[in-house]
Amino acid sequence: MGFLTRLSAVAAMTAAAVAVVSAHRPSGLRARVVRARGAAAGDITPAFEKFGRLLGEPDNGSGPPARDGRRSINWDADGVPFKMPGDFFNTVVPRGAVFDAKRGEFRVSNPPPVQHIVDNRFTSLNKKLALQLLPFSAPRLFTPLKDNVVKVRFEVPGKRGVKATTTGFGAVLLDVDRERLTSLEYFDVHGRRLAKVFAPAKRGGLSFLGVVFNKPVVSYVRMTLGNRKVTDHGDGHRDVVVADDFLLTTTSTMRPVVSVALSLCVAAAAAASIVLTPVAAQEVDVSLVTSLLGLGNEFSAAVIDDTVFVWGDVTPYATADVAGQDVLSISSHNNYSCLLLTGDSNNNVFCIGNDPADPRVSGARTDLSYLQVSTGDLHACGLTADFQYWDFAAQAPRASLTSAETDAFHASIEPVCWGSASGGNDSYLTPTNIGTTADPIAEVQTGESVTCTRTHSGRVSCDGLLDNADAYTTTQEVVGPSADNPDGVLFSSIIVGYDHVCGFATDGRVVCWGAEGSALVGSIPSGTDFQGTSGTLANGRGFSCVLRSDGTPDCFGFLVSFWDRQTPTTSFDVIAAGTSHACGIRKEDSHIECWGVCGHGECVPPLQLAPETFSCSELASGGTCMLFSRNDPTLGSDLCSTPTCNGFSWDLQGECLCTRETTDVWTFAGATPTPAPGAPTPSDALVRCNAVTRTVYRRFSCQVV
Repeated sequence: MGFLTRLSAVAAMTAAAVAVVSAHRPSGLRARVVRARGAAAGDITPAFEKFGRLLGEPDNGSGPPARDGRRSINWDADGVPFKMPGDFFNTVVPRGAVFDAKRGEFRVSNPPPVQHIVDNRFTSLNKKLALQLLPFSAPRLFTPLKDNVVKVRFEVPGKRGVKATTTGFGAVLLDVDRERLTSLEYFDVHGRRLAKVFAPAKRGGLSFLGVVFNKPVVSYVRMTLGNRKVTDHGDGHRDVVVADDFLLTTTSTMRPVVSVALSLCVAAAAAASIVLTPVAAQEVDVSLVTSLLGLGNEFSAAVIDDTVFVWGDVTPYATADVAGQDVLSISSHNNYSCLLLTGDSNNNVFCIGNDPADPRVSGARTDLSYLQVSTGDLHACGLTADFQYWDFAAQAPRASLTSAETDAFHASIEPVCWGSASGGNDSYLTPTNIGTTADPIAEVQTGESVTCTRTHSGRVSCDGLLDNADAYTTTQEVVGPSADNPDGVLFSSIIVGYDHVCGFATDGRVVCWGAEGSALVGSIPSGTDFQGTSGTLANGRGFSCVLRSDGTPDCFGFLVSFWDRQTPTTSFDVIAAGTSHACGIRKEDSHIECWGVCGHGECVPPLQLAPETFSCSELASGGTCMLFSRNDPTLGSDLCSTPTCNGFSWDLQGECLCTRETTDVWTFAGATPTPAPGAPTPSDALVRCNAVTRTVYRRFSCQVV
């Protein structure tokens, strides 16, 4: 998870702390993301220098392996060849980095005269691109030749073939035109992704992006530079990106890491996924519990690229209402959302809805700082603490805490709730604090009129009502079988729906209970083939979804049979649920895809967030549809698409449409030479059209399921 601190429109620099709850035990693994963009080298220099300091002093250059410090690669020495071998920077120049790419071919611009090659900023490869490249450290730049993807493997400096790990890696990137394309992905020694972060876009300018971890766990980094190789010509849909300076650290030996994968796309300046290392049971690592998706009743919201997006036919607020906020997390429910905001000295909660007097909105304790926020139907809760012990820059407890201060911090963690009383069992507004100094509360989750808390060891307690009946016989600590915890198990993560609770047991199973939970029991997926981490289990009303180990969702419950948009087969990093729909952030492209009961626009994300393709819908007996859109500048003409669906028909609720505006959509309706008013000119391929007014969103390709 991450956050963005906005500095300016010219150079937006971020230092983001990343911390999540592991699948089994908290790990203590954290990461900080630094990113910047600007029109000139000086605009990103502060971020570049800051990242260097985070990696450590001094710059060890080509010196022997060292315990401390960093190394840099700027390509500018005269000896760097135009056709650079992938291992050049750990053979000829021992910096501990080896590069892999398609066909193993790389180029370094502006070779010295002795190489007898005329090139200036890759003019020998792409003259049009060269005009758009502004070096960070002149004159030389770096690129793979046959692809846009580079793998940077780390070795002991000067010891070719001896693998090493690093705490961090950062890169200067040039002419990043499009958001959410150029990225760095960090992997551990097992090939499991630790983080994925996206570079901020600056057309014709410079961007910096880097991640530094608190432990040397990175074995290699995969760089994706735009979406085309250097010899391609960029346009509105093609983005050719090259690199300048690199910063990194390397350790003297490989350090294997036994890790549990959690893929989570971060969208506050970076989309980051952290893999955490299990630690001893006595260790407690307090961290933020955050979510990038907040789904409510007939609307959806998400925190993407430092912006809160909200969509649906009727939303309780607009994106503009929360613009300019530095958002750590979002949680939504019926007609409102609560945001966890970060500042220099606080993590405040901000709630917003269609009624400012709503006690779920107006009752928020804005005088406190929080580790987490969770929304329910009648109330919301946050997990607060004594933040004098907190480092807001790192979003973690201060590293200098004494044992006594650590104990005091743990003891201060407690749930705080606000909202409406139900008139019955209102204990959900004052949940029992089951945390202790040795085992503090790790998360709080809310439902319709129920609040559940979980400690770091996995103890669970719930207070309130489920379906107008006492949900629990006791609010005491749960250490054995009870109504709160039917199997007497410990949990690594929990999630509360409207009136049922599910969680990952520490043995990897999915366990559910509550009013709806009893109806779900027969359909709960068995076994332990799940990701098992926070953000990979979601509860709605009468349904739940869980991500399998490959990231594909498995949804169960009585409502699933009534869905008009079925569960996708896509792999996701994280998922969330609203009243009757679910959404997820896709692994392949970090776009948002939604499914479930989708009659109110809640499943159609804005243009920036939606996937490029959707499956065709079996809403008609078959055939072809033609769609026409007005005033779509990205297409250059009125024709949106003429897809052939091979026996399927486009779903006219949004997937196959073009731009986010209300316009006429035309479909085949039978043979006649006269189209409806305003339709395109008839031809042999175009028969009579019926006009249907739709709110259209974007162009998708037809894909047969």
